[in-house]
Amino acid sequence: MGIPQVRRAETVTCYVSFPTEPGTGPLRRALRQAGIRILLPVTVPPGDLDWVMDPGPSSKGQDRGGKSPEGAGELLGRTAIARAHVLIVPALAVDVLGHRLGQGGGYYDRALPLADPDAPVVALLHADEFLRPAQEHGPGQGLVPTLPHDRTVDLVAVPDGVIRIERDR
Repeated sequence: MGIPQVRRAETVTCYVSFPTEPGTGPLRRALRQAGIRILLPVTVPPGDLDWVMDPGPSSKGQDRGGKSPEGAGELLGRTAIARAHVLIVPALAVDVLGHRLGQGGGYYDRALPLADPDAPVVALLHADEFLRPAQEHGPGQGLVPTLPHDRTVDLVAVPDGVIRIERDR
């Protein structure tokens, strides 16, 4: 929780991590101990994210849509993401321009436009998943393909610390 925006937040989005992803269990526990509400995603047809309150350690979550470990509980609606002050999102990779590579389902592509545009987006990554361009790419060259609707990441949390994405590259 070394990110000031997270410490000040009343509500954040997060997710239940896969074993191959940076673990969100300790983060979720720390957020709950700090009194921060956590919204967890639940996939719903036809391919959208709905949200539930994090039930805490008594529930390991369930998979309602077959795509990822998720929260269990009363669905709050697709627009519940708008309540979040910080958006903690999964990613396979993020480049130095903040372009995020997801798992290809487009769930977050459809959910993030419903969020507060001022809420920072934080991607949790392993160190080697933060992509820096080789010198031949030059400045301003992103490594993750993007579309006009893609929302960029503002911060990347890796084991060694937090990287702020600089927009003037």
